[in-house]
Amino acid sequence: MSKLPIPILSMCSEVAFAGVAVMAERAPRAALLLAPLLVLALLLASPALGRGGRDHGDWDSTSLLPPLPPREDAARLARFVAHICDWGALATISQVPAVLGWPFANVFSLSDGPPGTGSGVPYFYLSPLQLSVGDLQNNSHATLTMSLAQTNFCKKHGFDPQSPLCAHIMLSGSITKVNETELEFAKNALFTRHPEMKTWPSDHNWFFAKLNITNIWVLDYYGGAKIVTPEEYYNVTFHIWGGWTLSREPGTCAHALEVGTVRQERRRSRSRLQSGPQPGLQ
Repeated sequence: MSKLPIPILSMCSEVAFAGVAVMAERAPRAALLLAPLLVLALLLASPALGRGGRDHGDWDSTSLLPPLPPREDAARLARFVAHICDWGALATISQVPAVLGWPFANVFSLSDGPPGTGSGVPYFYLSPLQLSVGDLQNNSHATLTMSLAQTNFCKKHGFDPQSPLCAHIMLSGSITKVNETELEFAKNALFTRHPEMKTWPSDHNWFFAKLNITNIWVLDYYGGAKIVTPEEYYNVTFHIWGGWTLSREPGTCAHALEVGTVRQERRRSRSRLQSGPQPGLQ
């Protein structure tokens, strides 16, 4: 049975209650009997899938979740998290008078490239009207945190978002505007994953930016964060194991796997492909 989007569901609820009101005038007893059933049906109706709806941030199918890279390969795991995540928390040094000079964190949508072609570079769509952008205009240094808690991975395995087992990464560096060379890639990367951005008010003076990474920490297991150099990070060749391809499924926060079968993936994921060097964007 197909699920109704929220606007349609809301419209249906108005129609339903209007119908009860009409019945109350014509057949009071029938309306009294029917009203609780209608309310129950509306309460049980599934909210819209996709951003802000049920299972927001889930993989399309938990059984198709690609395996994490080996935990000893911190650079590859960092690239994995950076590519899977659609948003992160960006910490800046505040210029707001009430908290001047204090750390100030804000949530931003981001993308390191279209699904399956991640560059490792986090791109942003920013406006001078945003508080954090005001901070960056005075001090461009920032730290970005991304976590697999925004996917179904941690919930599926019973990992609390703060648990080291719920893999997350911290990237420090400076935020700069994207130059003409990267502009089309950044635009495609962001608008592919966040199509709503195309409709944002033009009078907000939006611009494309990126994080120039200088320091990387990976927390995916007990024993403290692992340090990864930018060179190690960008030299990772991002493979999808077992011949599978990452593809975007409308309405999901992360990416669904669409090529092959679950059985094939489980067999092939046991033997990971060897990777060669592939420099990322500098």
